[in-house]
Amino acid sequence: MRGNTGLAAIAALVLAASLAACDGSPVDPGTPSTRPSFLMIEGGGDGGGGGGGGGGGGTTVPDFSTFPSTITPNATADPFGSTSAFIQGCAQVPHVWVAPVLNLTSNGIYVVSITQGTTIYFTGVVDPNTKVNFAVYNAAGQLVMTHLTNPARDNCVVHHEPEARSTSGLPRGSYYVFAAYWTYHSENFNGIPVLVENAVNNRYVAGIFIQ
Repeated sequence: MRGNTGLAAIAALVLAASLAACDGSPVDPGTPSTRPSFLMIEGGGDGGGGGGGGGGGGTTVPDFSTFPSTITPNATADPFGSTSAFIQGCAQVPHVWVAPVLNLTSNGIYVVSITQGTTIYFTGVVDPNTKVNFAVYNAAGQLVMTHLTNPARDNCVVHHEPEARSTSGLPRGSYYVFAAYWTYHSENFNGIPVLVENAVNNRYVAGIFIQ
């Protein structure tokens, strides 16, 4: 059985890592047990239309509360680190995102608005020692990037620094991020409530707008 101790300390660590994922503050990722694997398909953007390059004065960020019907996501949870044993859970409800975050939609989708070539970070809070599998699609439904993270630490955090990716190979336009990861739910075992791991697949988590 894996567990966490000291919920107050864990909450502070989780909060610090979450903030770091947004502001670039250093968090020591230590030595990962395995490196991320990923796929990058060059030139797979949706073309995105004009709106001009950099300067960005009147650029309007799209509504990412839903994703196009052209997308059929295929993000499944990596089995690394998953367990059938009872677990203790995390200080936060497991969730994953892409940084830097501009804002959230009304239904909780993270919104990233960046210029082409900006580095993005795949991160999250998931069950300890498990990985997050991200898949990024353009508006035409083409898979343009995948990213499998390092395992989450004992405090449930996937540290963002090792999960950096450049967007230089992606054309300007809108992108939709799906994720698969390990969370948990409560069950009754001989009259005692316990936590059991379960996979979340094809969860729509973020929209990326590249200007």
